[in-house]
Amino acid sequence: MDPITTLAGFPNVAPLAGLDRAWTWSLGPVLHFAGAVTADGRRLLQTNQRGRHDAGLAREVLAFARQHEDALIGDGRPIAAVHGFSPAGYAFDAVAATAPEVHGHHRAQNPDLTGVTYIVFPAFASEVSGASRWMKRGRGT
Repeated sequence: MDPITTLAGFPNVAPLAGLDRAWTWSLGPVLHFAGAVTADGRRLLQTNQRGRHDAGLAREVLAFARQHEDALIGDGRPIAAVHGFSPAGYAFDAVAATAPEVHGHHRAQNPDLTGVTYIVFPAFASEVSGASRWMKRGRGT
Protein backbone atom coordinates (compact mmCIF):
# COMPACT_ATOMS: atom_id res chain seq x y z
CA MET A 1 0.00 0.00 0.00
CA ASP A 2 1.45 3.32 -1.12
CA PRO A 3 -0.54 6.20 0.44
CA ILE A 4 0.97 8.78 -1.93
CA THR A 5 -0.19 6.92 -5.04
CA THR A 6 -3.63 6.34 -3.55
CA LEU A 7 -4.06 10.00 -2.57
CA ALA A 8 -3.05 11.11 -6.06
CA GLY A 9 -6.22 9.44 -7.36
CA PHE A 10 -8.57 11.27 -5.00
CA PRO A 11 -10.97 13.78 -6.55
CA ASN A 12 -10.20 17.43 -5.75
CA VAL A 13 -6.78 16.59 -4.30
CA ALA A 14 -4.23 19.42 -4.17
CA PRO A 15 -0.92 19.98 -2.38
CA LEU A 16 -1.21 21.49 1.10
CA ALA A 17 0.83 24.69 0.90
CA GLY A 18 3.66 24.94 3.39
CA LEU A 19 4.06 21.24 4.19
CA ASP A 20 5.91 18.74 2.04
CA ARG A 21 4.28 15.44 1.11
CA ALA A 22 0.89 16.75 2.27
CA TRP A 23 -2.41 17.26 0.44
CA THR A 24 -5.96 18.53 0.87
CA TRP A 25 -9.19 17.22 -0.66
CA SER A 26 -12.88 17.68 -0.03
CA LEU A 27 -16.17 15.93 -0.44
CA GLY A 28 -18.53 18.72 -1.34
CA PRO A 29 -18.68 22.04 0.45
CA VAL A 30 -18.88 20.60 3.98
CA LEU A 31 -16.28 17.84 4.48
CA HIS A 32 -12.62 18.83 4.16
CA PHE A 33 -9.59 16.64 4.67
CA ALA A 34 -5.83 17.07 4.78
CA GLY A 35 -3.20 14.40 5.00
CA ALA A 36 0.55 14.03 5.24
CA VAL A 37 2.58 10.88 4.95
CA THR A 38 4.82 9.82 7.82
CA ALA A 39 8.59 10.12 7.56
CA ASP A 40 8.89 6.62 6.09
CA GLY A 41 6.07 7.30 3.59
CA ARG A 42 4.14 4.18 4.65
CA ARG A 43 1.37 5.74 6.77
CA LEU A 44 -1.04 8.62 6.39
CA LEU A 45 -1.70 11.20 9.09
CA GLN A 46 -5.12 12.67 8.26
CA THR A 47 -7.15 15.49 9.73
CA ASN A 48 -10.83 16.11 9.03
CA GLN A 49 -12.78 19.36 9.17
CA ARG A 50 -16.49 19.94 8.85
CA GLY A 51 -17.80 23.28 7.62
CA ARG A 52 -15.21 26.00 7.23
CA HIS A 53 -11.84 24.63 6.13
CA ASP A 54 -8.88 26.10 8.01
CA ALA A 55 -5.84 25.06 5.97
CA GLY A 56 -3.52 26.75 8.47
CA LEU A 57 -4.85 24.68 11.37
CA ALA A 58 -4.70 21.50 9.27
CA ARG A 59 -1.08 22.26 8.35
CA GLU A 60 -0.14 22.92 12.01
CA VAL A 61 -1.85 19.72 13.21
CA LEU A 62 -0.16 17.61 10.53
CA ALA A 63 3.27 19.18 11.07
CA PHE A 64 3.03 18.62 14.84
CA ALA A 65 1.77 15.06 14.34
CA ARG A 66 4.61 14.32 11.96
CA GLN A 67 7.16 15.68 14.48
CA HIS A 68 5.69 13.40 17.15
CA GLU A 69 4.63 10.43 15.05
CA ASP A 70 6.55 7.92 17.18
CA ALA A 71 4.44 8.90 20.21
CA LEU A 72 1.15 9.02 18.30
CA ILE A 73 1.15 5.85 16.22
CA GLY A 74 1.86 2.17 16.32
CA ASP A 75 1.91 0.93 19.90
CA GLY A 76 -1.51 -0.74 20.00
CA ARG A 77 -3.38 2.07 21.77
CA PRO A 78 -6.71 3.09 20.24
CA ILE A 79 -5.91 6.76 20.92
CA ALA A 80 -2.78 8.65 21.85
CA ALA A 81 -2.01 12.30 22.49
CA VAL A 82 1.03 14.55 22.66
CA HIS A 83 0.89 17.74 24.71
CA GLY A 84 2.56 21.02 23.77
CA PHE A 85 0.55 21.95 20.69
CA SER A 86 -0.26 25.67 20.50
CA PRO A 87 -1.75 26.76 17.17
CA ALA A 88 -2.22 30.46 16.53
CA GLY A 89 -5.75 31.63 17.29
CA TYR A 90 -6.83 28.46 19.11
CA ALA A 91 -6.69 27.23 22.71
CA PHE A 92 -5.81 23.59 21.93
CA ASP A 93 -2.82 22.19 23.82
CA ALA A 94 -2.44 18.69 22.35
CA VAL A 95 -2.72 16.67 19.18
CA ALA A 96 -4.38 13.28 19.39
CA ALA A 97 -4.40 10.34 16.98
CA THR A 98 -6.83 7.47 16.59
CA ALA A 99 -5.61 4.13 15.32
CA PRO A 100 -6.89 2.52 12.11
CA GLU A 101 -8.77 -0.10 14.11
CA VAL A 102 -10.92 2.66 15.61
CA HIS A 103 -11.78 5.20 12.93
CA GLY A 104 -12.82 3.25 9.82
CA HIS A 105 -12.03 6.07 7.38
CA HIS A 106 -11.58 4.98 3.74
CA ARG A 107 -13.11 1.57 4.47
CA ALA A 108 -15.73 1.79 1.70
CA GLN A 109 -13.68 3.16 -1.20
CA ASN A 110 -10.04 2.50 -0.24
CA PRO A 111 -9.97 -0.33 2.32
CA ASP A 112 -6.20 -0.82 2.02
CA LEU A 113 -5.71 2.82 3.00
CA THR A 114 -7.73 2.36 6.20
CA GLY A 115 -5.05 0.19 7.79
CA VAL A 116 -2.31 2.79 7.32
CA THR A 117 -4.32 5.92 8.19
CA TYR A 118 -4.18 7.61 11.58
CA ILE A 119 -6.75 10.34 12.17
CA VAL A 120 -5.06 13.25 13.95
CA PHE A 121 -6.86 16.20 15.48
CA PRO A 122 -6.32 19.15 17.78
CA ALA A 123 -7.40 18.46 21.34
CA PHE A 124 -7.16 19.51 24.93
CA ALA A 125 -4.77 17.39 26.98
CA SER A 126 -7.47 16.77 29.57
CA GLU A 127 -9.68 15.09 26.92
CA VAL A 128 -7.33 12.30 25.91
CA SER A 129 -5.78 9.96 28.45
CA GLY A 130 -4.45 7.35 26.02
CA ALA A 131 -5.79 4.62 28.29
CA SER A 132 -6.85 1.51 26.46
CA ARG A 133 -10.09 0.64 28.29
CA TRP A 134 -11.93 0.79 24.98
CA MET A 135 -9.85 -2.02 23.53
CA LYS A 136 -9.90 -4.07 26.74
CA ARG A 137 -13.68 -4.19 26.65
CA GLY A 138 -13.53 -6.07 23.37
CA ARG A 139 -14.85 -3.28 21.18
CA GLY A 140 -11.74 -3.06 19.05
CA THR A 141 -10.19 -5.59 16.74
